[in-house]
Amino acid sequence: MPSSHQNGPPSLLHPLEVIGKTSGNVLVVGDGDLSFSCALVSAHSSNPNYMITPSVLSPDPQSLSTLYPTSTASIKTLTSHQAPPLFNVDATNLNRVTPTLSPQDVVIFNFPQTPPETRTNRKIQYQRTLLSSFLISSATILSPEGGVIVTLARGQSGVRTVDALRPHQADHWNLVEAAANAGFLVVKSWRYFNLGWMNLGCGGGGGEFDTKGANCFLCVREGWEGGEVKQLVNPEFTFDVSFWAEDGVWKEESFRELLACRLLECDSPASVDVSFVEEWISPDLRRALKFRVLVVARDDRCLTRESAKKLADIVKETGAKIPGGGTRGGEEKKRKREKEHSVTKPKDT
Repeated sequence: MPSSHQNGPPSLLHPLEVIGKTSGNVLVVGDGDLSFSCALVSAHSSNPNYMITPSVLSPDPQSLSTLYPTSTASIKTLTSHQAPPLFNVDATNLNRVTPTLSPQDVVIFNFPQTPPETRTNRKIQYQRTLLSSFLISSATILSPEGGVIVTLARGQSGVRTVDALRPHQADHWNLVEAAANAGFLVVKSWRYFNLGWMNLGCGGGGGEFDTKGANCFLCVREGWEGGEVKQLVNPEFTFDVSFWAEDGVWKEESFRELLACRLLECDSPASVDVSFVEEWISPDLRRALKFRVLVVARDDRCLTRESAKKLADIVKETGAKIPGGGTRGGEEKKRKREKEHSVTKPKDT
């Protein structure tokens, strides 16, 4: 997959080159004081086919200048380059932008942040929702061979192969999972380098924030038309399943053969590894088996938690279908209901 500018490292100033193009449409969202868009427009002022659309959430220039006084000069620069910014652009509702956006080849969101006034003590949930909603929204306006570039601060992505991990897994933003939920694969990353623009957080007036160790990530659709892809990290999920298995009747060999056929039939987006954990005997002397199911996404396929759970359910259903097998949960619930209905109500006296 073409991914660099003049055989050098990928750069935010050359976003189309990151996906192997030299002309096309680039949308920048949530650009603070618009200084990044100014740098981008200036870098491609000699290429009329590099169509750049800057945008901000603020409703008008006056509101933006209140947050970022330097934005007034940025607006003048962009307008002089025939790239006036769009206002009132919600990165989570890009298909509702007025005027309607044409298909974009690259959508860029540097350091996404929810506004301070919307946060509570569970700030991380708001950031994850913003990231996920942005990616889902980008999919509605992206060209088939397009890509989304997201820049995140050190440790935010959760991509263990390229980013510094935070002490607790719950502290990162789940980029890979958010991308999969939007139908994207995270296929490339590179270090963030600032080449002259301002790094301003939400709310303005608070100065620049720390970008040391930040990374840019390229997300493309599953089945991307721009070439072959391989995701940086293959999402994986683990589930435990159990079912009845009558001793001397239920055969593991038959179970694994039927499971292989069922997974082949459903065009599984992941490899499924099933390993035996334990067996036990119920109070009514029935034998139950417990298996651990490891679901790992293929290099070029999206895998969400929901789709991984469906594969684990196939494992459980298959085990219960084998002669001598049975679904534990279903039968136990049925017996519980029957027991409840059989309780004799006390007679009136």
